[in-house]
Amino acid sequence: MGQRIISSVNTYSYRMQKQERVKGELLPQQIIDVYVREAPFAVRLHYVKGPGAGRKLVFNPSVRAEEFRVKEAGFLSVAGAIWLNVDSSFAKSDSNHTVREAGIGPLVGRLVRDTERSKPLGGFTMVPEGWNEKGEYCASYLSPPASPPFDYARTRICTDLLSGVPMQVDGYGTKGELLEMWHFS
Repeated sequence: MGQRIISSVNTYSYRMQKQERVKGELLPQQIIDVYVREAPFAVRLHYVKGPGAGRKLVFNPSVRAEEFRVKEAGFLSVAGAIWLNVDSSFAKSDSNHTVREAGIGPLVGRLVRDTERSKPLGGFTMVPEGWNEKGEYCASYLSPPASPPFDYARTRICTDLLSGVPMQVDGYGTKGELLEMWHFS
């Protein structure tokens, strides 16, 4: 249902609060305003709070398939806007994901792919949690053993049931440690 809603809307924006464990280190939270066009895909990010606050980033693969344009804030702004490779070390310094994965559409697609991949292994085990304070329905999904393993041992998803769109996705490792947190509004 979430995929249908997102594809029918095509262009949307949201504020994202995220936190990721990158190379073993849990980085500080960031707040990012995200603007997405699903087809043809394009994305604009404006970092509002946390590391990178003031950064502006644009990615449109129909213009440059392997690069995004970024303008840093503060002292680094003297360089102006520059083009960087999507897979560069700078691009991966504060995220496990590339700009190609920005947007709720790619996230929902990844969740659907993981669900399909889990079926021959017995599927995810769902643990219902109920409603959160925002009126979203939350449940945890325990990953089956797999090789290669799934990104998370446990994924907690809170969904707006009117749209079918996940509004919160938290991923945890095998020891219960937070790996990634994505909250959308």
